Amino acid sequence: MGRTSRLGLRLLKVYVFAAASLLIVFTLSAFQNQAQRTRFEVIDVERMNIVEKDGKVRIVLSNKARFPGLMVKGEDNPYPRDVAGIAFINEDGTEYGTLTTQTRRATGDFGAYSGVRWGSFGQGQGVGMLYDDDTASARQVSSSRMRPRRKRPACSSAARAES
Repeated sequence: MGRTSRLGLRLLKVYVFAAASLLIVFTLSAFQNQAQRTRFEVIDVERMNIVEKDGKVRIVLSNKARFPGLMVKGEDNPYPRDVAGIAFINEDGTEYGTLTTQTRRATGDFGAYSGVRWGSFGQGQGVGMLYDDDTASARQVSSSRMRPRRKRPACSSAARAES
């Protein structure tokens, strides 16, 4: 074997070793855990939907223009609410709570509204707090409305006497 063919054989061995090493490195890096999180300092959005893995909306953070209507059974029903805030959606796709705020300043007129509400839509149960200030006449309200889910059986006078 000549000197030139030995040099060519060595270069071929180096090339095959380098190519095989790169192939192994790229293959192993493809299967590496991609759990690195993207980090943002500031995100500017008009509306953000937080969803479950199956795509169901659970929380909506929104500005005034993009705030959802009334969410019932997964559908956004048009409902005028001139507020910005957070809407909480249950597993059914029905809204069960909000945290909202609104401020109005126009030609010397001032109005402010803030509210938090939790409850079961359609069942008459709820707890809420409200701040409403319209042209310097402030009103603060805290309310709750609870209705039992089922009626208790009527107690007879004999049952009351035993207890």
